[in-house]
Amino acid sequence: MSPIELTPFDTADYLTTDRECLLLLNVALEEGDMFDVGLALGAIARAKKLTEVAETAGLDRFYLYKEGEIPTSPIGYDTAAQVVSALGFQLQVIRHQTPAPAR
Repeated sequence: MSPIELTPFDTADYLTTDRECLLLLNVALEEGDMFDVGLALGAIARAKKLTEVAETAGLDRFYLYKEGEIPTSPIGYDTAAQVVSALGFQLQVIRHQTPAPAR
């Protein structure tokens, strides 16, 4: 039996539409872990031409690449907002949808 060859998995390879990018980012935001938000934004930026996204966001390309690969700390809100805007998206706050109280 020949050995199995494995290739590194990169989420960016599977993000082909804005809808997929938004779904990934929304899931990361709903989970509330800013490490995951940084990973999601990095994957989306790689899927959408990292250099252009970094320049539009006013960030160093290497910094954005590193944030999306191996974050060393949670991404800050300011940085996340810059990247979200550079991607052409916006953050929005909505009320939790909780069940109506029983009467």
